[in-house]
Amino acid sequence: MGMLDLNNLLCIGTELKGRAGLLANEKWRSCNGGGEMTTPPAGRGVRSLISRRRWQDFGIPGFGDGPSLGHRVSRPYLQRLHDRAANAASLRAPEVAYIGTQHPQHKAAVLLCLAAGKAVLCEKRMGVNAAEVREMVAEARSRGLFLMEAIWTCFFPAVQALRSAVSQGILGDLRVARAEFGKDLSHVPRAVDRAQAGGALLDLGIYCVQFISMVFGGQKPEKISAVGRLHETGVDDTVTMLLQYPGGIHASFTCSISAQLSNMAFVSGTKGMAQILNPFWCPTELVVKGEHEEFPLPPTPSKEFNFTNGAGMVYEAKHVRECLRKGLKESPVIPLAETELLADILEEVRKAIGVTFPQDKR
Repeated sequence: MGMLDLNNLLCIGTELKGRAGLLANEKWRSCNGGGEMTTPPAGRGVRSLISRRRWQDFGIPGFGDGPSLGHRVSRPYLQRLHDRAANAASLRAPEVAYIGTQHPQHKAAVLLCLAAGKAVLCEKRMGVNAAEVREMVAEARSRGLFLMEAIWTCFFPAVQALRSAVSQGILGDLRVARAEFGKDLSHVPRAVDRAQAGGALLDLGIYCVQFISMVFGGQKPEKISAVGRLHETGVDDTVTMLLQYPGGIHASFTCSISAQLSNMAFVSGTKGMAQILNPFWCPTELVVKGEHEEFPLPPTPSKEFNFTNGAGMVYEAKHVRECLRKGLKESPVIPLAETELLADILEEVRKAIGVTFPQDKR
């Protein structure tokens, strides 16, 4: 399809997650001819349902007054969001949509855009549960459209270098992997809101389990066990999971929304160990067998980002562009089969620790 023009992008999101206009600007600045991080020329730009600069364009409350991390979402607001999304998705120009709503709204937004014939990049966790994920995957496949779960970590050069080291056998036969991701988010209403599928697993644990799946080649674990502490609202507060893979290989991770953890990840084999340093979900440093290497972010003079290492969102944007240019229907880095596997693993963990969401009953 040639180069992916900024006018061919549609972003659908709410400020609840802090990713609406932010990702419209950060993630998609890269989608010009050379892939540099640039600001859209005057009069052009991402077609964003809700953006930091154009919050009122679709009749939604102003940025300062609209939904935020401290607000709950009302049904009338969600209906307005749905109506505007349907209108935006029907536009002919956008060829690819980025979905950055809250977890419970992902499915509706994805299905809307697929029905309108758009390729879709949906923010992680693609669905609240495995059934939602499978429904979206089946719809994309039946329509022959591109769909990918947005786990930006996979595209950082440090992670690509780790993947290469593993595939080349530099670490020998793999034996164990471990990841930790914990921050005190207990003060953030959305993070502890069961109705919004809050908790540690879907927001933070997804990075851990995807890292483990990546280094072990997307294998299905033979056994999963987990322990967890629940928040008073019923979401998972802190979770530790152990996975056993064929050949006696095992992995573990801990995620938490109430405790600061190391936020690092490592994999160890018979010839040595590799570590992705903090922040492992958007890393710039990798240590392989004691050798430290840095991977500087793309230069972004005078640009400000709301997320740690936000300039690194360019890597994922470039990947999506290349997939679409090649006519691919899914990413070779995050294939849909792996997205389904991650959903199965997280759902099994939730069942083990007793966490349910309203969507599980549908």
